[in-house]
Amino acid sequence: MQGPAYSRHYVQQVTQVLVQVLIVTAVALLTRLVLLEAHSLWLDEAISLETTARNSPADLWLFLRRWDMHPPLYYQVLDIWTTFLGTSLTALRMPSVLAGTLTVPVYYIAVMQLSRRRTAFVAALLLALAPMQVEIGQEARMYALLTLWVCGALVCMVNLLRREAMDSARGFWLGFAVCLAGASYTHNTGGPFLAVALTLPVLAWRWMARRGHKFPQYPALNARGFTFNWVTALGLAFLMWLPWAPAFWTQTVRIVGEFWVQPLTVETVAWTYLRLTGFNWLDTPVLQVVGFGFLLGLAGLGVWHLRRSPVSGFLLLGLFLTPPLMASAAEIVKPIWHIQSLNWIHLPLLMTAAVGICGLKTGAGTRPDPGNTWRHLSHRLKAPLQIAAILLLCAGQVAALGGYYRDGEREGWRDAATLVATRAGEGEAVLFHANWAQLPFAYHYATVEGAPAIEQIPLPEPVFSGDVAEPKMSRAHLPYMHEQLIGRERLFLVYSHDWYTDPERLVTRALEVRYRVAAEWEFEAIRVIEYVSRDG
Repeated sequence: MQGPAYSRHYVQQVTQVLVQVLIVTAVALLTRLVLLEAHSLWLDEAISLETTARNSPADLWLFLRRWDMHPPLYYQVLDIWTTFLGTSLTALRMPSVLAGTLTVPVYYIAVMQLSRRRTAFVAALLLALAPMQVEIGQEARMYALLTLWVCGALVCMVNLLRREAMDSARGFWLGFAVCLAGASYTHNTGGPFLAVALTLPVLAWRWMARRGHKFPQYPALNARGFTFNWVTALGLAFLMWLPWAPAFWTQTVRIVGEFWVQPLTVETVAWTYLRLTGFNWLDTPVLQVVGFGFLLGLAGLGVWHLRRSPVSGFLLLGLFLTPPLMASAAEIVKPIWHIQSLNWIHLPLLMTAAVGICGLKTGAGTRPDPGNTWRHLSHRLKAPLQIAAILLLCAGQVAALGGYYRDGEREGWRDAATLVATRAGEGEAVLFHANWAQLPFAYHYATVEGAPAIEQIPLPEPVFSGDVAEPKMSRAHLPYMHEQLIGRERLFLVYSHDWYTDPERLVTRALEVRYRVAAEWEFEAIRVIEYVSRDG
């Protein structure tokens, strides 16, 4: 009589997990597909496209070593993808859509193994709705793939911790090493940051084990060979990454020499964490602060519930604190603090918030003292409070997500290209500064029906022709610029990123000597200026 009852219970549990996984995966896919082409291809996405279009697989590593700041894996994936599916906005962004969508069920599995199904469902649902994760899941860059590698490493790590016999965990040890190497080949900070973030909790657990602490749910931590296997897995990941090491060193030297990321400030840190929560997309600062505080309050409650769970607690703490601390430490040499590359610290934040929400409900089988009115009342209110917290947080995420869909245009290249197409005459010139701004403009200009043929002139030099990938305008470049102006009575300047590439305003000053401004338009992060000759 016990066998069928156990089987029914097992089937019921598996069914609940499958239903929850399907729900959060469907939500993740939907949120990442909605309005996928609504925002213009922006500069970094255009560089992704140019990098894959310009290079064969054999040439890609050399090109990245000379011009880019990232490893090759994402570009190789995008190259294969676009070879078969083309370069429409949907096709370009679909690899990130799929990576971001797949991250959600993998994250569900990791959280479920660290906590409970209810907590996993809430955390995965929040991840599926998170505006920051939707944003990176809708752009043709490598950050959604990086987050997927982090979740994969987390799942492998939790599973190998649960194996009592080291031999039975070989697949998870190998998977862990592959995920670390994959993160390293996706972003240059991904592998090192992730390895340190996961190694620090291991050191804490081993210290506790030596002091007599037992880990009944994670028997691997009690095994003597765990440290050796951990070091072996890290070494295997390093060996897989080693072919990229010379290019990594070259890119690092170039970043130390010149890099556009600005020095870290308190405002930058505050903005990073506000963007991670996604509440920066809410309409007013008051709502942003309220949403931010609500999520952090729930995360703080989760930390309180995890105080007696050293495995989950130290793991989440390592994942949340290590990447920003390492990025901050790099300030000694060069600023590298970048919101997209740190986005995966969102994972421990959302899990901790989910633990805080689900901790509001009393465990099964517990009953309050009927003689204590306050405890009886609080027991009755815990389930409604839990539901209310989930609904409020999800409602806030949905509202912020709507703000992203509405206002998330990074750079208005589609509008700029359409404007020039309606104003420019056949054969007229369009100047670009920064020079790589030509890439997203040209992409959208090619899609404008009936657009006249124009001459596109990047300044201070053609893209990928000089010694640096992001050249700044200098007085030495002015002769080349003046040469391009000979015989032109009217022209357009597409001016963007000038805070970095033209801090002295050399381009506009030089143009104003020979031309007057006939009209000017402002788009997101872009100015389009029409000039006509002063002699005309």
